[in-house]
Amino acid sequence: MMRIAREPLTHFLIVGLVFWLAAAHYRTVTDGHRIEVTRQTAERLTAGYRAEYGAAPSPARLEQLVDQYVTGEILYREGMARGLAERDEIVRRRVIQKTAFLEDGTGNPPAPTQAALEAWYRAHAADYAAPGRVRFSHVFFAITPGDEAKARARAAAVLRQLDPATVRAPDEGDPFPDLYDFTGFGPDEARRLFGDSEMATALFAAPAGRWSGPFRSAYGWHLVRVSAAEPGHAQPFEAVRGRVLADWTENARNQAGNRRMAALRARYTVVRSDR
Repeated sequence: MMRIAREPLTHFLIVGLVFWLAAAHYRTVTDGHRIEVTRQTAERLTAGYRAEYGAAPSPARLEQLVDQYVTGEILYREGMARGLAERDEIVRRRVIQKTAFLEDGTGNPPAPTQAALEAWYRAHAADYAAPGRVRFSHVFFAITPGDEAKARARAAAVLRQLDPATVRAPDEGDPFPDLYDFTGFGPDEARRLFGDSEMATALFAAPAGRWSGPFRSAYGWHLVRVSAAEPGHAQPFEAVRGRVLADWTENARNQAGNRRMAALRARYTVVRSDR
């Protein structure tokens, strides 16, 4: 054994092995297509999220943040490979955005055929239906700080006393900063006035001819009396062809962008050591 250890060939093999291991380690560390998500990476993403939103992200949200980080790192490295900026953390975000813009602008999808547009229209018919509209009056109950339940209780008490035949009763509640009576009111108008709230949705499901509620809005609580409701209805293809074309084109661009991003991702190895 000692004789083998003293052999020059043995020394040569040992030195060769050391160099091979060092080269393999160097390739691993410097591989431009290897992205390692460490525990420190996850902690930095968590700290940034907490600083912005005041609470730590949920596990599902953290996974989304990690995925966004990986996407950003890929776009950043692609941008650097194209010489868009020097390697500088300050301009990293701009490099990501610029690379994404260049990737997105590699060409518009070919114009769709009439058959393709009509197929899209049939598959998404609900998106192009004319929305339902209502005529209604409401009673408003304002919320003071710390009195959410009290305002709702006031609204419920008034509801029990209102005669279904009473068409309008704004004086039973509080002053409202807009109108009390609306005609031809659609979902878009409802969201603009009442926010993305229970009130904006309940208007189109409330029974006609009687008071209902209370429904919460961005302002407070409401009682509603719908006097007439016009249901939504399908619109012919030609009436909405412009919207169909815009939606089809946006979808085609998104799919093309997803394919390009998938091709870029396939060139990278993502190593997770943060779990």
